[in-house]
Amino acid sequence: MSDGIRVLHVDDQPEFGELVATFLERVNDRITVVSETSVDAGRDRLDAEADRIDCIVSDYDMPGMNGIAFLETVREEYPALPFILFTGKGSEEVASEAIAAGATDYLQKRGGTEQYELLANRIGNAVEQYRYEAERNRVYQALETATQAIGLIDEDGHYIYLNEAYANLYGYEPADLLGEHWEMLYPEEETKRFNEEILPRLAEEGRWTGQSYGRHADGTTIPERLSLAQLDTGGHVCVVQDISEQRRRRQRQQRQREALLDLVTHEAVISGSFDRAIRQVTETATDVLEVPVANVWLFDQHGTALRCVDHYDREADTHRNGQELLAEEYAEYVSAIEDNRAIAATDARADDRTSGLTNDYLDPNDVSALLDATLRSEGEVVGVVCHEEREETREWTDDEVQFATDVAEIVHRALRNRDRREQQAELEFQRSLLHAQQDAILDGLIVVDENRRIVSYNDRFAELWDVPLDVLEDGDDTVVLDQVARQVADPEAFRDLVDRLYDDPTTTSRDEIDLADGRVYDRYTTPVTGEDGTHYGRLWMFRDVTERKHRERRLERQTEQFEELASVVSHDLQTPISTVRGRLELALEDGDADHIEAAVRALDRVDDLREDLVSVLRSREIVSETGTVDLAPLVGTVSETIEGIDGDRVAVVDEAIRVVGDENALLRLLQNLIGNSVEHGGSDVRVRIGALSGGDASADTSGDDGASVGAAPEPRGFFLEDSGPGIPPEDRDDVFEPGFTTKTDENGTGMGMASVEQIVDAHGWTITIDDAAVLDGVRFEIRFNG
Repeated sequence: MSDGIRVLHVDDQPEFGELVATFLERVNDRITVVSETSVDAGRDRLDAEADRIDCIVSDYDMPGMNGIAFLETVREEYPALPFILFTGKGSEEVASEAIAAGATDYLQKRGGTEQYELLANRIGNAVEQYRYEAERNRVYQALETATQAIGLIDEDGHYIYLNEAYANLYGYEPADLLGEHWEMLYPEEETKRFNEEILPRLAEEGRWTGQSYGRHADGTTIPERLSLAQLDTGGHVCVVQDISEQRRRRQRQQRQREALLDLVTHEAVISGSFDRAIRQVTETATDVLEVPVANVWLFDQHGTALRCVDHYDREADTHRNGQELLAEEYAEYVSAIEDNRAIAATDARADDRTSGLTNDYLDPNDVSALLDATLRSEGEVVGVVCHEEREETREWTDDEVQFATDVAEIVHRALRNRDRREQQAELEFQRSLLHAQQDAILDGLIVVDENRRIVSYNDRFAELWDVPLDVLEDGDDTVVLDQVARQVADPEAFRDLVDRLYDDPTTTSRDEIDLADGRVYDRYTTPVTGEDGTHYGRLWMFRDVTERKHRERRLERQTEQFEELASVVSHDLQTPISTVRGRLELALEDGDADHIEAAVRALDRVDDLREDLVSVLRSREIVSETGTVDLAPLVGTVSETIEGIDGDRVAVVDEAIRVVGDENALLRLLQNLIGNSVEHGGSDVRVRIGALSGGDASADTSGDDGASVGAAPEPRGFFLEDSGPGIPPEDRDDVFEPGFTTKTDENGTGMGMASVEQIVDAHGWTITIDDAAVLDGVRFEIRFNG
C-alpha cells in the first residue's frame, strides 16, 4: 500500500514516546507518529481524528488506566482499528489478556533498535490488513444493497458470495446457494454451452457478456443478460439481469411508440377533424393499455364543468358522450389534474386525488383504477384524458404513465388543429373579403409588418409603381422601396420620410409625391395597431392624382384668367364705346352721317366683343374656336374702331400674315396693341405690322419702305412696332402686369397690355418687348411656339 500511515502512540513517559516516534518515522517514511502521555489524552485525540488515525500503539502500565482498559474502550466504537500493545511487561498473562480483549498484536519492549524495525513492520502489516478488510466490507456492503444480481464464484465453480438480489432472481435465499455449484441454476443445454463456449472465452479474454437462460426454483426458464469477469484468484464475478420483464417492457414500449406515431400522423388529427380524431385516440388507448374504457373530457368555456366528449367502451365497441361533472363538486380531483401531468391511481377509491369521484362516477361505472392525463393548452388546463380499469386495482408502469401523457398531447394537438381550421376558415373568409375590398378600391395598397416585411398588397399598387408581382410576393420591403424610390422626383426625401415613419409607430401621414415623369401621387400611411396597443406594422396607400392636380392647376389658371378677364373686358369695351360716344357727339354737332356710320361700326365691334365674352364664359377658355386667320383684315377692322388715328398710318407690311388662332381674341389683342400706340404716340403715330420669319426670330421680311423683300417663309410669329415714345427698358418687365401704366393722366387703366398677355398665353405663344427696328418707338414680337 502506498498511502501514509498515521500512528497514535500512548505512553506515560514522554522521552520514550519521542524516541519511538523518531525510530518509527526513520524506519518507515510512510509512518507519521502523534504522541500522547495518558489514556484520556489518547482517547481525546482518537475521537478528534478518528478518520485520520490508522493504528494505535499503547503501553500497558500507565497511571489511571492500563493499556488493556484503553483497548476495551477503543473496541466499543472502533472494533476493527489496529491496536498494538507495546509494553515492557512481558508476561504470557498480559499477552493473552490483550489478545482476548481484541488487540491486533502484542510486542514486548526490548533493548536495541531492532525492536523498532519489528514494531514498524507489525504496524505496516496491521494497517494494510485493516484497510483491505475495510475495503472488502465496503464492497460486500455495496453488493448487499445493490439492486443488480451479483455473485462471486470460486475457481471450482462454487458460490462464495451472492447478494440477495442474485438469489431471489432464481427463487432462493443467499444461504441456499452459498457453496453450491453454479450448474444447479442452469438447464443441461445451457450448462454444456457454458463449459464448451463461454467459460473458455472467459478464460482467454477475461470478460464475457451475452444472453443466457437460467432455471428458476419452480422449474421455469428465466431469460437473462449475463456479464462475467475473470478474477485473479481463478474464479469470476457474475452479474445477472432478468430480461423477461425488460423484454415485456421493451415490447410494450415499442407498441406504444407505434401507436403514438399512428395517432400523431392520423389524417383526422392533422386536419383537425376533432370528433373522428378522439374516437381514434380512445380506441387506440384502450387497445395499447389493455383497459376496458378510455374517455376524453373538456372543460366548458367558463371552466365550471367537465363534459365528456367521447367515452369508448372497448368490450361493447361503442362511443357515447354528454356526461358532465361540475368542477366545484370534485375540487380535489380538479386540483389534482391541475397540479400534475398525470394521475396514476392504483386504487381509485382509496386515492385522495380520485376518491371524491366514488359515489357519482367510480361506483356507477365499476371503475377500480384510473390513469388520467391532463390536457393543457398554452399552460391552461382544458381537460383530461382518462383510462379506466375495472374489477381490480392496477399498478401503472412508468411507460404507461408516459404513454397516457403523450396521448393527452395528441388530443391537444387535434383540438388545436380544430381551432386552427376554424380560425383558418374565418381567416380565409376575411382574407377573401379583404382582397375583394383591396381590388375594388382605386388606391394602391401595401401592408408591411413591424420587421418591414410585406404581408399584403393589391394589384393596383403593383400597377402604380410598376413592381413585378413576384418581387412583392418575396416580401422584401427593401427591394420594393428601392424600385419605388427610383421613380420619384426626390428619392432622398422620399426615403427619409419612409424611414422616419417606420421609426415612429404612432404617426399617421398624408402628402403628395412628385414623380420624375411628371405624375403626382397622393400618399397616405397609418400604423396598424391592435386593440391592446400592440404595433403590427404600417399601411401605405397611393393614389394617382395627376389628372386632379392638372384640373386644379387649370382651374387656378382659369380663375386667374377670369379675374383678369373682368378687368380686361372692361378695358376692351371702353375703346369702341368711346368711339361710339365721340362719333355720335360729332354727328349731333355737324349732322355728318359719316359719323353715324363710324359709330355703327364701333357698335358692331362692341357686339363682337360681347359674343367673344359669351364664348369665353361658356367654354371657360380665353381661346375657344381656332382657325387660320388672315391678320391684315383684322388690322383694318381694328383701325376703324380706334378713335384718333388715321387708318393709313397703320400698315401691314406683308401681303399675308396667316395665324392659327381665335379670331375674336386676336381682334382684342390687336385693338389693345394699336390702341396702346395711339394712347402713347398720338394721332400722328405710325404703326408697322409684319411677319416674323423662321431662323432669326427677330428678323422681319420687310424693308424700310414697307415693301416685302423676297418670298416670305412660313411666319414664326408677327411683330408690331410704332413711332411713339417707346418703353424704357426698366419698365418692360412690368408692362404686362395688370394696372401698370406709364401715362400720367387718369385715362390709363393699365389693363390693355394685361389683356394682350392673357390672349398670347391662352394661345400658347410668347411676347417680348424691344426697340422698334424701323420706326423709332417700341416693338412687340409675338412668337408661335412649337
